[in-house]
Amino acid sequence: MSFLQIIVMKIKRKDNRVYALLHDLYRAMKRIEVPTIRPLHALLYYERAARRSSLKKSGSLVVLRAAF
Repeated sequence: MSFLQIIVMKIKRKDNRVYALLHDLYRAMKRIEVPTIRPLHALLYYERAARRSSLKKSGSLVVLRAAF
């Protein structure tokens, strides 16, 4: 087993206080809910759609996808 796998296993088992704290922090981060602000969400959605459509028309979107 690799070092990372050993650490993950210790966190899952909560071997000591430090690993238990890391486990609890991880679980708390998974439960975080961010409220949606509808006007802001709509603005960001349409901005992204406009940006992507303009990139698609110019052909730049293909270059960006190939880079990743």
